[in-house]
Amino acid sequence: MLQDYRVYRLNREGHIVRGEYVAAADDERAIQLVRDQAHDTDCEIWLGSRKVAVIPADGSEPKRPR
Repeated sequence: MLQDYRVYRLNREGHIVRGEYVAAADDERAIQLVRDQAHDTDCEIWLGSRKVAVIPADGSEPKRPR
């Protein structure tokens, strides 16, 4: 079953400049879908009120909250 993850693109100050939805079966797939897209800004992925990961624009590894 697919879930709607919210993806927020952030400016250099960390403020949201745009949001979009990504449908994915789980967190790992959502992260991969966002990483596969070319982004010139950092992105946060959320599922409801839970932050799943931050995807850095520089292509480095996603940062996941503990």
